[in-house]
Amino acid sequence: MYLLDAFKHEFSGSSRRELIEEIASGSKFSLKEAKFLREIVANAFDRKDPYKKSRYGSHQFQHPIELLDYIVSEGYTPSSPFVVWAHKKLGVRWNAMHWFRFLMRDIAPVDLELIREEMKKTDKFHLPQTLEFYYRLGSGLERITVNPDLGVRSVIKAEYEGVKKYKGFDPIDYLDYYYGGLDREDMTIAKTFYTMLLENRKKLPSNSVVLIVGNGPVPDEAQALSMISEIRTIIPSDVDPRNIEIMRRHTGRRNPLATQKARPGEEHADFIYYLFERYTKVNFGFFAVREITAVKTEGPVYGDVSKENPLNISQNSSSIKKLKADLVVVPFCPESITDSMVQYRSYITNISNLVGSKRHLCMLALKNANYYIYGAKKLVAVPIDENIVCNELIKNGFINIQIVTIKTGLDRRKRGFSDSMVIWADKK
Repeated sequence: MYLLDAFKHEFSGSSRRELIEEIASGSKFSLKEAKFLREIVANAFDRKDPYKKSRYGSHQFQHPIELLDYIVSEGYTPSSPFVVWAHKKLGVRWNAMHWFRFLMRDIAPVDLELIREEMKKTDKFHLPQTLEFYYRLGSGLERITVNPDLGVRSVIKAEYEGVKKYKGFDPIDYLDYYYGGLDREDMTIAKTFYTMLLENRKKLPSNSVVLIVGNGPVPDEAQALSMISEIRTIIPSDVDPRNIEIMRRHTGRRNPLATQKARPGEEHADFIYYLFERYTKVNFGFFAVREITAVKTEGPVYGDVSKENPLNISQNSSSIKKLKADLVVVPFCPESITDSMVQYRSYITNISNLVGSKRHLCMLALKNANYYIYGAKKLVAVPIDENIVCNELIKNGFINIQIVTIKTGLDRRKRGFSDSMVIWADKK
């Protein structure tokens, strides 16, 4: 009931979210702070006031349905690691009706019949596609534009598909294809990225500001960044207004469980939490990653790597246009938006202009990519490797370049690229 109580306080204007914000924005987490976050988790399970301080103890559920209702109300979906664990632990069968019942009040009537039919065909630990879509992008108060005569999927696709105007990247297809769940490669990339952040965190000043360039519709990197205590503020950016609009639903200090119930968003947070606990030996509970990410991540801004100053865009404030972040993070951007090496080099130069002297750059990049695939689409890319990246960064004034290549053994001919690279560099 934690989130429901939080929503009630926010709607009534009496939110006590500042307690979490105060902890999340601190330079480090003390044992006292860790205890406080554990208490929030325990109180949530006990259906008590989530912020009431009490002795932390073990919880026993009165009935398995109590846990299942809690899991649904928190926005978890069936394939989330937490849900799989809970069903196994309790020895109860998963039932899609738990999710269906909870969302009934928000589902457009036109979708009800479709969901009932899809329920007959779904496999274990999967939601019907239409019901999953409600979880991914929100409904009811979160999407007041949903027309009950059309259904959420029809409305969202009409808003963002833009078939005539946008013939390439489509954020809805991207969400459907890439955010179906974490696989081994995703987890290896996340682990490598988080490990590289930990190895270089001593270079970051306290209260660091991070800019994510070419964010796409879902800022997963923000979840890893948020668990570095030196990082105070995370600012995602993108050039596509549709991506910006989708990001606005789960950034700007909004609770990500309320506005982005994507299954992989949950799995990614759970995995980052596992890494965080493993490296820090501190147990905060499952709320930590999502709550702290919501606190630290500001609303998105516009960024265009084809411009000499990618942030110098009319929609941005004057302070954003002049921003020199302590760390610039670039997830799979310049090499995957062009098939021209000349353009790629220009993009790297423009991105480098965002990184001030003695500041830092971290990039995730596709290796040897001629294209990449999502859904039925094949989008162009430019083939780069470690040598090309290193040479371009040196030309643009970077030193201490680290490149970790994640080898998967997957067939480049089938997916368009061989491996992924995680790169760190310091500006002179």
